[in-house]
Amino acid sequence: AFRLGPEIAEAALRTPGTAPSERGGDWIRFAPESWERFDQDRASAWFEMAWRLAEGRDEPG
Repeated sequence: AFRLGPEIAEAALRTPGTAPSERGGDWIRFAPESWERFDQDRASAWFEMAWRLAEGRDEPG
């Protein structure tokens, strides 16, 4: 699961293979059935954003 902040999580949920996480509204789950061309890029970008939020940078809201 990735913590992306509420606005980015809302937009990310429009991506195939995503679902809301039970952790809360600013979290998403990403588990595509088959990895497509840009899935690795999405996962990398979302991981970087989640890392920044975990460090206290780029606070959501």
